[in-house]
Amino acid sequence: MSKVVLFTERSVAVVCLIQLLLVHVATQGLTDIQADCSEDFSLLCQGVQGRDIRSITWYKFINQTRHGIIRKIGNKMQAFDFSRTANITEDYSLLLSSVKPEDSGTYECAIGANVGGINVNFRVNLIVSDCVTVTSATETSRVTHTEPFSPMPVNEVPLIRCITGYLVVALSKIALFFITIVVCRTMCSRLSRRKRQDKWHS
Repeated sequence: MSKVVLFTERSVAVVCLIQLLLVHVATQGLTDIQADCSEDFSLLCQGVQGRDIRSITWYKFINQTRHGIIRKIGNKMQAFDFSRTANITEDYSLLLSSVKPEDSGTYECAIGANVGGINVNFRVNLIVSDCVTVTSATETSRVTHTEPFSPMPVNEVPLIRCITGYLVVALSKIALFFITIVVCRTMCSRLSRRKRQDKWHS
């Protein structure tokens, strides 16, 4: 009887370890997103596709501390005490109206799964460009003649890098899935073998 209990505890430990590895793989990537000043911008929660979702909560990190922005449970919205208003769209994206440079920072989408699912968090780094003030025609002409305009460099994430990241995540999940199957089959085989041995001894 003690052997069966020990086997069950080991099985639970293996399953918990695999779940933690899956969560780590899902949260390790951080994508930079560029937005123009004063535009309405939506931050996509990349992990919602194909998941059985109970709730979506958006957070922002300020001085390495996570602050709640808004939560959606079913069709109900719950706004937190945050410095600006926001909304969650039908595809669970975070909608920020008229973004400003102070909106730049790291945002987190926390997916609350239904019973039997896995809660997953995804982060994205928003970079809002500086706002350009409108000047008079005289000032604009003077600036044009004395200081030639040089466009701001825009740092974009290479497409190959994004594709590689998604492939690594997908292959890691597939490998963990097959490892789980092999471990479960091995443990079930050992358990049935022990039961047969116990019957023979009895």
